[in-house]
Amino acid sequence: MKKIFLIISLCLATTGLFAQNTEETHKCNHNNGTCCQAYKASRHHFTMTLGYGYLFGDTENTDLFINYANESHQRRMHNGINFELDYDYNFHKNFAAGVVFSMYNSFDSYYPSSTATETYSDDKYLFYVGPSFLAHTDLIKDKWIVYGRATVGFMNFRNAIRNVGAITYKRGTFGYGIEAGCDYFVNKYFSVIGQVSYMGGSISKVKNGADQEFELNETEDLSRLNVSVGVKIKL
Repeated sequence: MKKIFLIISLCLATTGLFAQNTEETHKCNHNNGTCCQAYKASRHHFTMTLGYGYLFGDTENTDLFINYANESHQRRMHNGINFELDYDYNFHKNFAAGVVFSMYNSFDSYYPSSTATETYSDDKYLFYVGPSFLAHTDLIKDKWIVYGRATVGFMNFRNAIRNVGAITYKRGTFGYGIEAGCDYFVNKYFSVIGQVSYMGGSISKVKNGADQEFELNETEDLSRLNVSVGVKIKL
């Protein structure tokens, strides 16, 4: 009985592959092999995007009090720049595996109070790196691909605060992300990208400039929403 099921499965798989290849050949002949073959023929995809990032965390850690001493400063630190680099290896016409490098940065210079004579600067960085899995549709209207990505990996938090002196808080933690976007084919080797992504993570401890570790009075949320545009090179 097991052998029968195995033979039937192999026959179905072979039939599916044959039908798939026939359909792809038809599409590629229809498009003169220009765009339709892009995902099939190009295994290595390199993507660079730049855009806006919104940091959700709204805690008031007394250990990081300078971040929250000024309400307008606190609001400004929720808004920053998101930069991302992705590499994807297309092992199937609809699936790819790769790696994500992502960075968020927000910066503000301000007076901590109405009587202060010296400005403070606050520079916050979130670095992320991790493997990813990507799934995408077949070509739509000869030009478009819609895709989704999931990733889990390592996130690093750094917060540099400067006035007369300087101190840097830092911490590494688990991170994850999901992403949805569209890919507009300019030609077989080049695309324009638009995407929306969510990156998640949190910390409950930090180290200061002297590498002394201490507990925060409450968990610091590092999650953020990103809206970005960019380019993709297919080799």
